[in-house]
Amino acid sequence: MKVDYKKFDGTLPYASEIFGTYQPLLGWKSKRTFDRFSLGLQRARMEAIESILPRFYADAKFQITDFTHDNVFFEISALGPGTLQSPTGTGVPPAYRTYVTELVADAIATKSLNPEDEKIWDKLVSKDALNKILQRVRQLLQDNSAQVVREGLPSVMDPATFNFGQNAHVVTEIVTRRISRESGVAGALNYLYENQKFDTLKQFFFPKSKAVDLSTVEEMQTYIDPMESFNPRADIGRVSLSPIGLVHLFRQYFFEFETFLGSPVQHIWLSPGSSLELVEIHTRKQLQERLIESSLEMVVKSEKSSTEQDELSDAVRDENQNNTKFGVSINAGGSVSGGVQGVYSATGHIDTTTNYNLDNNQKTARESAHKQMRQQSEKLSSEIKKNFKTAFKTITETQDVTSRRYVLQNSSPQLVNYELRRKMRQVGVQVQDIGTQLCWQTYLDLPGSDLGIASLVHIAEPPDLAAIPPPEAPVIPQPITKDHTVRLFFQGWVGDNDTNNTYVEHGAESDDGWAVSDGAGNDKIHMNYPAYTVEAVPGFELTQVVYDSCIEGKMVEPEFVGLTPTTFGIHLKRVNFDGDAITLNLKLVYSPSDDTISEAKKKFETDMANYDAEKARLQKEAFVKSARDRIKLASNVEPRRFDELREEERTVVYRHLIGSLLNVGVPLDNARTRHVLAELIESMFDVDKMLYFVAPEWWLPRQHQTTFQNVGGEPGNLFKTEDIVSWGGAQSNYRANYYITEDSTPARLGSSLGWLLQLDGDNLRNAFLNAPWVKAVIPIRPGKEMAALNWLMHAHVEGTDGIDARYQAASDSEINEMIVLLDGYPWPDGEEKSRYTNFAAKIDADPEKVFVSIRDALVYLSLKVKQKFEASNQTVDETVDGRATSYLPTEKVFEKGFDPLIGGFKAAGKNSFEVFDTWVEVLPTDQIVAVPVEYDPKTGMQK
Repeated sequence: MKVDYKKFDGTLPYASEIFGTYQPLLGWKSKRTFDRFSLGLQRARMEAIESILPRFYADAKFQITDFTHDNVFFEISALGPGTLQSPTGTGVPPAYRTYVTELVADAIATKSLNPEDEKIWDKLVSKDALNKILQRVRQLLQDNSAQVVREGLPSVMDPATFNFGQNAHVVTEIVTRRISRESGVAGALNYLYENQKFDTLKQFFFPKSKAVDLSTVEEMQTYIDPMESFNPRADIGRVSLSPIGLVHLFRQYFFEFETFLGSPVQHIWLSPGSSLELVEIHTRKQLQERLIESSLEMVVKSEKSSTEQDELSDAVRDENQNNTKFGVSINAGGSVSGGVQGVYSATGHIDTTTNYNLDNNQKTARESAHKQMRQQSEKLSSEIKKNFKTAFKTITETQDVTSRRYVLQNSSPQLVNYELRRKMRQVGVQVQDIGTQLCWQTYLDLPGSDLGIASLVHIAEPPDLAAIPPPEAPVIPQPITKDHTVRLFFQGWVGDNDTNNTYVEHGAESDDGWAVSDGAGNDKIHMNYPAYTVEAVPGFELTQVVYDSCIEGKMVEPEFVGLTPTTFGIHLKRVNFDGDAITLNLKLVYSPSDDTISEAKKKFETDMANYDAEKARLQKEAFVKSARDRIKLASNVEPRRFDELREEERTVVYRHLIGSLLNVGVPLDNARTRHVLAELIESMFDVDKMLYFVAPEWWLPRQHQTTFQNVGGEPGNLFKTEDIVSWGGAQSNYRANYYITEDSTPARLGSSLGWLLQLDGDNLRNAFLNAPWVKAVIPIRPGKEMAALNWLMHAHVEGTDGIDARYQAASDSEINEMIVLLDGYPWPDGEEKSRYTNFAAKIDADPEKVFVSIRDALVYLSLKVKQKFEASNQTVDETVDGRATSYLPTEKVFEKGFDPLIGGFKAAGKNSFEVFDTWVEVLPTDQIVAVPVEYDPKTGMQK
């Protein structure tokens, strides 16, 4: 759409937003950067050793000889350097602190060996040398057996209370692992020696020596533009990220231009003389989550809905705050005096550069800001357009006082067609450069490790076991007693068989009964009455016969023998028949049979198994219900306030950065010292405006050790296959699987990646918790650039390593511009005045010793930024609309209004505070206009 910008010349903006782009610089190899890079290379060296240690078989054997309560004694029968195994084999886990490595390191220190001399390794890690060392290691292990075991105990075991005698298997495992480790490490060191990997050996045993200095190892003193001929494998040491960067600040202005009617949204026909009343009900519900993006949901009632007008400036502000590509700052909006020092709500990140020329960097920043803002506003406008939906329904009366009523009446004799068109807005957008600030940038590794994680408290409801009482213990039937009568007849067989005589058994269970009056045995009777059959009782068997009485009252002493389940025998120990027979009253005792008891127990076991199964089922059901509730509740936990989460993250970053700024070698034992330093830092650094850029998790490529969601059971063994529904892969334990229910909200960002998640955190918090590092940017207060540089160059903060290297300029003109400014600046007495007075002449006289260094380039950049800030505070006196007025350059638009920009965009310009970008956005409104139209019946075209 063609827009006549001159029509709107002088229009004042109705809203504005401050925007910034951050531009890192390369070149200054600061102390913090150097230490961080050095540590990374040292870890890489260690990983090289770690990669070969598992490939060695241990040459080690031992035997435990004795245990006591608090010690163990073992004898090592063999300990030699390990041997290399096949690549597919498994080896001993690597460990650096072993007796072998300590003895080698001690020999190096004791003999003051030179690490640059490769011949020393023959005396240290050759096979003969290692065999001698291992003999000492064997003795050390045996002499310090208790300490060796205690050092290898798992973390869950307390070394102070560990009982060696009761944990023989633990001791054996620890000793095996330790002596195998000693052997494996010795084998690995010998392998490196035999393959002449002297650099790796040197890095391992001299981690704090000059060998680690990257200036020696990787020639890091060579500060050439690394982008000219960069080789990632060979030239990584030539790159150094400066702790100083630039923030270019811009302000977006929003102007109200013309309105027009958009395309039809509906047609209505009215017959002659009729009228139509339209009621438009507006209902809007906005769900705004402080996540990566904002969403808009419309609730439709009475089949009519529309959204209210979305303001472009508000949408831009929300987009900036939620964009993870921007730096995070909770102090959004507003400005302070001077214009340059406005608090920016979001800062984009543009390409890193080695060029310290402010004009060139400003041009790059403008181009980046133009691209970012233009894409942003276009996208948001498109989204706003898609959010509108309007429907109308004819009704007879108004039911909603908030509704809009449209009355259309056709008083003509013709059929009238009305088009309902939406009213559209033209919003002009302009961007102005309002200043530049120097910033201190640094890195904080694993920032999320200092943040606590929320734990959801949920008491699981126990299973209802009242409906299934446990089975009673097996009921064993009680013995049954039955009366029984037995008639015994006199059984004489020797002598006169006198029935009226007292007979006693001749021996235990003997069949002979001798008369008491005849000790010679001439008068005998039979005393045994075998195999009396009794009544059978199902499930019982005869276990006892008890004598009750003799019916005739005669003297008898029976004994019952030969009991079977249904029979018994009688042996008379003493008897006097006093006739032909006697009758005995007996009590037969029947006890439950073994089969009966077995059946009762089997039934109890069956009932108990059924009870346990039902109990387990109810417990599993209760657990699944509880787990489902916990999954749902955990997923529905409301994230904490956006600004509170960001403030916590900023606090974590502040702890480390302020600690670094305060660490200048001055004792901080008293509060007064801390107060003074805090005030000094506050005067130089605008700490309240700190931004931090969260590095994506994938910048530290690694496989997460996945742990299942903790829903109350043992991790990794919570549910069976029949409990889980998936499209496949649910039982793949190596995946970052997670649980959901049909009622739970969608899983949070990082769930499929095995991230550590915070229940009450948002996506930005989860990204922070799993980020390998954050880059923090603290603006330097305008006008305090030189003071801040001096502070940062302190040895305990950034140091001065590499800062005096030659600055590689893009052109000679850039160098000349730096020399002219540094030479002509009115320096106060001090180091700068001594260096920069007649600076050009000094360079011409001895260009090999005197040249423009990175320090000089930073000083030049500081002066340019300072000059720009001072210019932003110089008022402009001008006549506007016939009246004299004064304004700051950064506030020009608020005084003069819209200023048409020829061409729409201008990246480079002489004026630092000029408007450099202009465009127009078209936005819909919530207003509907009825427009009568006519159509040609022949062509169907609108007349």
